Amino acid sequence: GGPPALRGAKLTANEAGAHLKWLRSRGQVISAQGELVAENIQDAAALQGVVDKWRVVAMLMPFLDARSISFTYPRGSEATYYAAEEISISSSALAPARYVTVLDLAPDGSVEVLAPNKPERAAADERPWPDAMPYTLRARVQAPFGADHVLLIASSKPVAPIFSPGTRLSALALPDLMGRTLE
Repeated sequence: GGPPALRGAKLTANEAGAHLKWLRSRGQVISAQGELVAENIQDAAALQGVVDKWRVVAMLMPFLDARSISFTYPRGSEATYYAAEEISISSSALAPARYVTVLDLAPDGSVEVLAPNKPERAAADERPWPDAMPYTLRARVQAPFGADHVLLIASSKPVAPIFSPGTRLSALALPDLMGRTLE
């Protein structure tokens, strides 16, 4: 069929000006820099999720650049990690906060809550977070595959209740939820 209709994207035949390139026959999306950012993107609905994720990343960048936290990865942030491989993301640069949520913006536009994942901590516990430095988050690599973005939200107010471990939501819902949480 013809090109898909996408919200928030302008289709172009000029590859040189494209931010993302969909290789439909391979089911891959490639960045303007030539990096694989999403795999198994077989239809317009899946492609829309990828577009939504990158729109949200672009919206968040000005906010995040000023508040960037340095994380280290076992083989570096640009390395390829494989299915079922355990990775750890560490940082020694976190300021203590009462409420923290760690989100994974997945390649397909979904957002998964990775933390808080401390069932031993009671809701009324007033200790600052994190418990120890460096803070380390462990996770297993799983589908969807491609370029993930990890977002850590630390605040003095409770994080929105929808942000509980294992919750999945759309990247497009993220700016509004964050705004309500951090206002």
